[in-house]
Amino acid sequence: MRPRARQALILTLILAGLPLQPATAQQTAAEAMAHAIARMMESMGFTANVDPGSTMADSAWRAMQGASGGAMPWTGTSLDGLWEDNQGGLLIVQGGFYRLYSACRGYIEGQIRVQTDRVELSNRTENFTQTFEFALDQGRLALRDQNGQLYLYRRLILNPDTAR
Repeated sequence: MRPRARQALILTLILAGLPLQPATAQQTAAEAMAHAIARMMESMGFTANVDPGSTMADSAWRAMQGASGGAMPWTGTSLDGLWEDNQGGLLIVQGGFYRLYSACRGYIEGQIRVQTDRVELSNRTENFTQTFEFALDQGRLALRDQNGQLYLYRRLILNPDTAR
């Protein structure tokens, strides 16, 4: 057998033993970041054993109850979850806290308080509180500040089968 044919045969046998994986669509940067955040939250126990009717905050509270001795529970809101803006930024809301990632400027985090039609974001480190009017509609979030500036987000739903 010639060396080239022999190499081709060996390569064919090696490749035949490898499992085939389905082709996947290329992720956007926001989806990749959201999946990374979801994996990080899962590794910290925030999404372990999530019931379909419960929020991530409920799951985290149950996981942390034993360690904290049953201290004050986290309060979930209708905004809990991952939100993407049209500039590639992310807003993460969980258990009364938020983290807002800018596409190019890092992040800021703090406490969030949701009322009937208003959202209050505060940050003790930067010593600010900002209030927005908000509206939710079919997975879309609109925030309007006191100057009338609109901020639009869409809820990111991560499929556990595709998050790796």
